[in-house]
Amino acid sequence: MLSGQTGPATLAVLADPADGSIAATAFSYFPYNRHSPHHATAWAGLVTVREDMRKRGVGLRVNALALTAAVTELGAERVQQYARRSNIASCRMIERCGLRLRPDVRSGIAQPAGAQSFTR
Repeated sequence: MLSGQTGPATLAVLADPADGSIAATAFSYFPYNRHSPHHATAWAGLVTVREDMRKRGVGLRVNALALTAAVTELGAERVQQYARRSNIASCRMIERCGLRLRPDVRSGIAQPAGAQSFTR
């Protein structure tokens, strides 16, 4: 999915102005197939910000780029994102990008028992 080989995808990248290295990335794609009533809904996420660039609004900017690309480049009619309720920074970022948090919607991920979470 990240490579775009299974369908349209975008990768937003922000560079560090000091040296041009990657400061942050975010991703968007269509998780639903054409038979789903949600086929026009893109998902955006996997926002990563280099540790020394955090708390500067970089995550907000790269997330906004991914959301915008989902609509303008992929043609999404709707975009969704997920964050743990306990991840206050991600929840705040999602809301600041104009999306509304829905505590009535739940999502889950399967992983081996006792495995360390790969998200905060």
